Amino acid sequence: MMPSAIDAYRVLPELVWCGFGVLVMLLQPFVRSRQFFTFLALIGTLAGTGASVTAAMHAGPGFGGLVQSDSFSFFFRLLIGAVAFLVVLAAGPYLERERLPFAEFYALLLFAAAGMGVLASAQELLTAFIGLEMSSISSYIMAGYRRDALKSSESAMKYFLLGSFATAFFLYGIALVYGSSGTTMLVKMDSPDLFHSTLFELGLAMILIGLGFKVAAAPFQVWTPDVYEGAPTPVTALFSAGPKAAAFALLLRIFATVPAATHFWFWAFWVLAALTMFAEIWAPWCRPTSSGCWRTARSRTPVYLGGVCGGYDDGAQWGGGGRAGLCGGAFLFAELRTGEAGGVHDRFAAWRDRREESFAGRLCGAFATATLGGGGAERLPAIAARAAGYGGVLWEVLHFQGGGEFAPDVARGADGDQ
Repeated sequence: MMPSAIDAYRVLPELVWCGFGVLVMLLQPFVRSRQFFTFLALIGTLAGTGASVTAAMHAGPGFGGLVQSDSFSFFFRLLIGAVAFLVVLAAGPYLERERLPFAEFYALLLFAAAGMGVLASAQELLTAFIGLEMSSISSYIMAGYRRDALKSSESAMKYFLLGSFATAFFLYGIALVYGSSGTTMLVKMDSPDLFHSTLFELGLAMILIGLGFKVAAAPFQVWTPDVYEGAPTPVTALFSAGPKAAAFALLLRIFATVPAATHFWFWAFWVLAALTMFAEIWAPWCRPTSSGCWRTARSRTPVYLGGVCGGYDDGAQWGGGGRAGLCGGAFLFAELRTGEAGGVHDRFAAWRDRREESFAGRLCGAFATATLGGGGAERLPAIAARAAGYGGVLWEVLHFQGGGEFAPDVARGADGDQ
């Protein structure tokens, strides 16, 4: 059966991002102006983000239930589009300074954004896998975009090898889930028998491992320091916000849609959050470069996981629109304003002054994680908290780790180190 027009409306952001990515590639041999491609990429990211409104106006399942256009996917599409737009703004001066090709970078960025959008709206596991691969393959290439830099090549190779292992876990988990439930559609995995299926539980565990790699949750975070340090600065900004948001979107959708996943993953989320929190406290500084950015981005992971659990009530139901919807952004809002004694400002001050971060700073950050991640965020407006949180993450990366235009005293040494 041919897809209808309403199906196209429900995946319109991804179609627009892919279309502009193809257009950039087709025009690259004929146009030499770097400003032209930067402008075209900005228009493409904005057009795809605007298309999210059209998709939200035609809410409902698309392509036979493979994707779902709803307020949940609308929020994450807006977030992904905003991140891509800001990365394009940051990438222009950086690529020109490093004398790197413009068109290929913007095409990869647009394809990665399309994959993240598919991941955030997927209602079926194989569709989610396709979105994951669209995002991952583009990310592997962008991580090694500085081909003349050994660190960039090392970053891409490590990201590719470990990402391939994580993808294998994710795909094998899908196979086990299908073998035990007979379907890959999330909405059809509601049988009570699945609560007693060891095979289904093992499949969910492997899916969680695969997605845990993408969100850099301990103990699956070992790839982050080398990848973030070797990747170009705008790519590090993208990695710290976009793919993690998309992976968390899929985690949340599975957690909220599949009753057995809500039951099995609850304590797994708490364990992962706790492990990531203590890894953040005790992990020593590696080198005074992008590892500071890696630690800042990774320190958010336990809060997202804790925030998901905060919406889980005693009736084994998940109230995703209540406390869980506030916890992640509320913690970010709080930690960004904790001060030099206990937040990211102390972390970056320590990194900038070439000294080790104070134990008090680590402990206060962990305390904020445990407090707000557990659900004590009802007093903060949801939209404002999330906007402040996600915007703060990207601003930190751009401000402290950007090209010479953002932090001339720091970034040149970080990015110029071969």
